[in-house]
Amino acid sequence: SAPRQSPPLLSRRGVFDVLINLKSLYLQLLIYKAMKKFFLLILISCISATAFSQETKKQPLKFDKKKEVHVVDAACGTCILKMEGKDCKLAITFKGKNYFVDGTGIDDHGDAHDDAGFCNAISKAKVQGKVVDDKFLVTYFELVKKTK
Repeated sequence: SAPRQSPPLLSRRGVFDVLINLKSLYLQLLIYKAMKKFFLLILISCISATAFSQETKKQPLKFDKKKEVHVVDAACGTCILKMEGKDCKLAITFKGKNYFVDGTGIDDHGDAHDDAGFCNAISKAKVQGKVVDDKFLVTYFELVKKTK
């Protein structure tokens, strides 16, 4: 008699079903990984957007009756006073020496590139503050109105 053949473990249809199921599971895994990366990217974007959008609060400049008021020349340090630097930055001439100003910015007092702005003209200003690390740390800054 001929040897008996054992029935196949899986029929062709069964193998096909297993392959379809494996393919489906693989696609689901890929989609899961992609969504995980997408949501992680969104989370990081939201966190960084909120972190970098925080504006640092400047201390308000207040006049102090107890401190001496100095009348100084104020202008752009790089454009007018020929100080070393790449960007336009407010500077003053205090006691014969030029200092960059910390505590107020060049555009806090109007457009610096206007005809009468700090990059095009020297203005008089009343200031209070002190020199710290070769910069003038201002606690009060007011432009003197030009009289005609």
